[in-house]
Order: sequence, then C-alpha cells, then structure tokens
Amino acid sequence: MRKPADPSESLPPVAAEYIRAVVGKIGYTRRVRREVFQELVDHFTDALRSCGDERERAERARGLVEEFGDPKMLARMIRRGKKRCRPLWKKAIVRFWQAIGCTIAAMILYVLWQFTGQPTISVDYLARFNRFARPDIREEDNAWPYLERAMALYVPIDPNNKSRDGDLMEKVSRYFYLYTPADEFTDGERSAVDKWARRNEPAWQEFLAAGRKPYCWHELKTADGSTQMISVLAPSLHSLRQLARAGIWRAETEARQGKLHQAVEDSLAVIRVGDRLNYAVLVEGLVGISMKSTGHNCLRNLLSDYRFSSVQLAALQHQLEEIGEGGDFWMAMEAERLGSLDVVQRVFTEGGLGGGT
Repeated sequence: MRKPADPSESLPPVAAEYIRAVVGKIGYTRRVRREVFQELVDHFTDALRSCGDERERAERARGLVEEFGDPKMLARMIRRGKKRCRPLWKKAIVRFWQAIGCTIAAMILYVLWQFTGQPTISVDYLARFNRFARPDIREEDNAWPYLERAMALYVPIDPNNKSRDGDLMEKVSRYFYLYTPADEFTDGERSAVDKWARRNEPAWQEFLAAGRKPYCWHELKTADGSTQMISVLAPSLHSLRQLARAGIWRAETEARQGKLHQAVEDSLAVIRVGDRLNYAVLVEGLVGISMKSTGHNCLRNLLSDYRFSSVQLAALQHQLEEIGEGGDFWMAMEAERLGSLDVVQRVFTEGGLGGGT
C-alpha cells in the first residue's frame, strides 16, 4: 500500500523541520497533533504563496520561523490553548479522573503515614491477667499439675473400634450429651469402651488427685515468648473432657456391678474437676460447666435407677455442698477484657509522625 504524501514536503526544509519539531513537543493526543500539523502547514503555505522563487520562499520561511520563536515554547502555548478550548464534557471527565487520582494518592500517603507511627506498649496485660487469676495458694494445693499429667497420660480409643453408627467415640459422646439409652450399645461396643476406660487408669488416678485439690491455676504463656495476649496458647482440654467421659462410664459400670459408693465418688470427681477449672479463662470455664453438667446428670441417673439409704443421701448432699454448689455462679471475663485492651494499645499509636491513629 502506497504511503500518503507528507503535506510539509512542499514547504522549504527549514519550515518543514520547524513544524515537525513543534508537533513532536506538543505531547498531546495523536488527533490533536495531526490538527496542529495541518494548521501549521496551511499557515506556512498561505504565507509563502506570494513568493516567486525558491530562494525567496526559503528566506520568507526562515523569517516566519524566527517570528514563531522557540518550538518548545510554541508547543506549550498550543497545548494550553487546546486544553482551554476543550468541550465542557471533556473537561468534566478530565477533572473527574484527576480527582480519582488525587484521592488514591492521598490514601497511599495516609497509609504510609499510619505505618510510620509506632504503638506505645505501656502495659503488660498478660502479666496483669496472670496476677489477677492466680489465687493465693500453696503450689501443692494446685490441681493443674495433676491435670497436665492426666492429659499427657490419656490414651484415645482405638480408631479401629467402630460402632454400628460409625465412630465409637462419637457414639459415647452422644450418650453423655444427648442421653441416648445405654442399651443401644452392643456387647462388643461395651467391651471396647470398657477396655478404653481401663487403659486410662493411670490418667484417671491423676484426674482423681486433681479433684481433691482446692484450686486450679496455670500461667498463660505465648508461643513466641512475647506479651501479646492474642498469641496466648490456650491449653487443649479435649483429652480432659474425654477423661471425664471415661469417669462417667466407669461410674455407670460400677453401679451395675453394685458398687454404688465408688460410682458416686467417680461422678463427684468429674464435678470437682469441672468446678476447679479456671473460670477466669472463658474456654476453660465453659469446659468446666460441661463437665459439671455431665457429672450431675450421672448422679441423677444413679439416684433414679438405684436405691440409696438416708445416710448415703445425707453424705452425698454434704459432699455437693463442700464442692461449692451452694455459692453464686460466676465467670470472669477478665481475660477477654484485658485481651481487647492489649489489642487497642498495639493497634493505635500516639504522638509523632503517624501518631493518634
């Protein structure tokens, strides 16, 4: 395809070079550059039309170039004129995108400004909570070391033991929390659960020892050794809940064997440990409530299904009162409150560049 002829070829070289220099420095849209190019060509063509020979045309073109002045300055003036002459809707679009760009730039600068601020860690809320939650007791009266050993000694049920409904441990859990009838267990399932309870005898003895202690407390720590409460390692109490279930299973098995006294003691042990858990930590308090509920339901079943003498009932009432069931229920939210305050002091800054955010 043949390339179109350049309109500036009919002009003297000095004029053509000047026009190309001006158009090259405009830096505007291609359409505007073509318009300016054509306007300059037309202007030089009209001015040189009366010239007789090439020498006169060249002299006249050189004079016009000198009148126009520096190409860069002329290009800037033409560009400004084109902008002023734009239609209103184009000006509105340009201003809109300029506003968007300024907003984005301001947001970036604001984020950078925020990141320059540093929080002031003035309070160790983790240490404050540990001081708040720790009772004034001797270490030998603390149940937590026994519970730690019990959880370490806990043996999970054999995963190869399956019930008719699937996982056997899930069926045991439904039995304790949904109170499904005990006769739903087959002889094979009962044998597997009995074996699991016997294998956890060492862990159960530590569990019983913990129930005989008056308090339970442990220091909250973080994985990285920092003081951020959001990084606190909450103890996994799953095995402790499973031990409570094993204790209730033992209690019901002992009751069927006529060992009512031992069945009651095992149920009370579950209630005691649930009562001892640190209610200043929400998750531990909820686990304690669950364990106490399980123990109380087991006691109700025993009292409903078996005959107890008045002496036995009086003794049971006395033991329940000793556990503290007659007192007011409480659950402190101190850990959650201090954790929120710790987050605030680590997120917000004060003073200096980027402060107060």
